[in-house]
Amino acid sequence: MLLSPVDTCQTDSIPFSPVFVRERDAAADSIPMLSAGSGMGMEADPVPYATRHDALILGALFTLFVLYLVVFVQARAFLLRQAKAFFRSGAELVTNVPDLPSELRTAPLAWLALVVECGMLAFFYFKEVAQVQTLVFSRYVVFSALTALFGVYFIAKGALHRFVNWVFFDGKKIGQWNKAQLALAALESLLLLPLVVIAPFVDIPLPEGLFSVLFVVFFVKILSFYKTYVIFFRRFGAVLQIFLYFCALELIPLAALGGFLVFVRDYLQINF
Repeated sequence: MLLSPVDTCQTDSIPFSPVFVRERDAAADSIPMLSAGSGMGMEADPVPYATRHDALILGALFTLFVLYLVVFVQARAFLLRQAKAFFRSGAELVTNVPDLPSELRTAPLAWLALVVECGMLAFFYFKEVAQVQTLVFSRYVVFSALTALFGVYFIAKGALHRFVNWVFFDGKKIGQWNKAQLALAALESLLLLPLVVIAPFVDIPLPEGLFSVLFVVFFVKILSFYKTYVIFFRRFGAVLQIFLYFCALELIPLAALGGFLVFVRDYLQINF
């Protein structure tokens, strides 16, 4: 009787060897396996931070949109009257149309919009120079602190202006000057708005961005200097007094603010 190949190879006849089993398992372990938990492969680079994806920046832009909408609806006529009478002097400063209480209540929102814009621009500057996304501080904390700093700056400067004007000038001129400052705040915020809207979505070089901001600030300061001279010092011809007034109440606080921002930037760069 012929035997088949299956019958000639009986598995039961092969003796069990522990050494053979260990060698077999070692050979199997030496084969590289691609599994999820093996840890093999190259680690991917993290997605870099982008302001256009930041909910905080988008929320600030939405806040600016609401503020501009309210000011445009409620105080548009007031700002237009101030713009038409800006380069007038003497008795021409008094407009024939009285200002409505709702306009005077809504126009200061232009200051709030300016504070938010300054906070955003300072945040963009810190992001480029001090790399706030790598700091131990949250971006929300940095943005809130910068915005609060500009709010304190404008409030302190306004209080100082009010005190000095109350000491040296009459109420009629002070009222004219306050309305002119509201118009200048609205103008400055409007000029800074394109840069604030574009900066989160377009990588603007830092020198060009700083030049644009400084140009707008310098331009508004010139207009403020002219308006201060026309309202307070035109009749007296006091050239030296207006320079002292303007330097003490406008330029020195601005220089102090800039120096403080540079100090904070250097502190963050060195310590974090």
